[in-house]
Amino acid sequence: LGVGGIGLASCFEHLFCCRLFVGFGVAALSTAATMTIADISTPLNRASTMAPIMSAFAAGTALGPAIGGIMADHIGISETFYLVGCSYLALTLVNRGLLEETKVKPTTFPWNDVHKRQNGQKENKETIADAFQNAIGQWSELMSDVRVRGVVAMN
Repeated sequence: LGVGGIGLASCFEHLFCCRLFVGFGVAALSTAATMTIADISTPLNRASTMAPIMSAFAAGTALGPAIGGIMADHIGISETFYLVGCSYLALTLVNRGLLEETKVKPTTFPWNDVHKRQNGQKENKETIADAFQNAIGQWSELMSDVRVRGVVAMN
């Protein structure tokens, strides 16, 4: 919506607001994409799973302005922003339909937990402290390897 709005902007304030909206959207997109890939990968294949998406982000950053400039020369600047905005919207709808991670999950209600407890099923409630402890445990195990420690130190 923000990219399409840039094509409709009639003054600096509108352009600024739309560009701000695009910035928030791109930040959310890159975060969500990275989290999704991390979620569906395993520790053993995470690097090879992350590489294509990071390469795509870099390629888009490098080639996007050039392709946009060529499109603006051929079809006009406003039309270029409309086309890019429509392509984002179309891809959103395709992803919503195809990706399992974007499908709506069934809602759980508190009385379902009561039913589970009555049937002897264990509740799985992880606190933030548990998650933090788990993360520290994973990092300390990784950092015990000299090769990994060297790579982390370089970054």
